[in-house]
Amino acid sequence: MAQLTGVKERGEGFIEFNGEYYEAQHESVQAAAGDIVRHDTGYSFLPAGTYDILDHDLEFADEDGDYWSYDSDNDTLFRKVPPLSESLATKRDQLATLTAEIAQLEAQLAEESRLKVGDYARVTDISSVDNFNEGDIVIITRIDDQRHTYVLRGESVTSEGYEWFSPAALTKITPAEARASLIAKIDAHFGGQEAD
Repeated sequence: MAQLTGVKERGEGFIEFNGEYYEAQHESVQAAAGDIVRHDTGYSFLPAGTYDILDHDLEFADEDGDYWSYDSDNDTLFRKVPPLSESLATKRDQLATLTAEIAQLEAQLAEESRLKVGDYARVTDISSVDNFNEGDIVIITRIDDQRHTYVLRGESVTSEGYEWFSPAALTKITPAEARASLIAKIDAHFGGQEAD
């Protein structure tokens, strides 16, 4: 079999032959029929930079008609890869799948952070609030979607007061976080000293 003609280098580690792309393989990869071999060590019968294709016996013929096996010390092995258009289509499909998964996770996260009756929340925006300070803890006692902006009724956990809040004015916290915040306020009030 004659050496291959028309092989074109297509960037680092890629060649093209008869409209098909091939990628250079690591030395540990086992050769297979149809792989292309580039001869990196030059001999009179196998000039450096020439290419041959491996037959079903994993051999190729030199210019003298003698058969040789692939030698990872002297040759680079190239294996056919899917056409670029198929590769791009696969990447697009993978991207679409990941985008859908991200959207699903974002929706799940939004649902988890949405305040519900019985949830504790920290007041984070007092621009439209009269009876609470930033950092105060409230418990959501009612949700009224008819109220448009101020749909969450939050009652103070330390007093009798309540107010209607917009969701943006509150940050959901866990009961443990609410408890820790209240204990920290009590400790701050008493100067961090133990009660006698």
